[in-house]
Amino acid sequence: MGEAAKQFEELPIEISSVTPEMLDHVWSSQIEMIERGLRHGQGNDVTSDDMLAGILLGRWLMWVIHRGTDIIAIVVLSVITTPRKKKLFVELIAGRDLPSWYVQLHDLLIDFKEVIGADCIEASCRPGLAKYLSEMGWSKKATIMELV
Repeated sequence: MGEAAKQFEELPIEISSVTPEMLDHVWSSQIEMIERGLRHGQGNDVTSDDMLAGILLGRWLMWVIHRGTDIIAIVVLSVITTPRKKKLFVELIAGRDLPSWYVQLHDLLIDFKEVIGADCIEASCRPGLAKYLSEMGWSKKATIMELV
């Protein structure tokens, strides 16, 4: 591995909220990752266009997980209020190298839940991510099945 590559690998992983000014750039540069994540998750309920519209309208919020300028993952969140609960809902987690950042994301989600006064955090996810979440103390609430 070259010296430049080693220095890049040593940069800390950070999680940042995507500002409205940066949304177009981040979205267009990461659309392949976003669409791949949707195909493997709940992409038949929400398209990337739907998701972008939700973010632009302020209904959803987008975070990037990055090392310097290299975006490793995308996280899209919403807040759902029901008669009994306020939930922080993970709409999408798409990216690579999950073991290097999932604990950091988990801790930030817990902090954000407290800041917004949510009662819980929910995510609908594939079995691989569910395994990581289970290790972090999440419990299985339901199984989603579909007949088309």
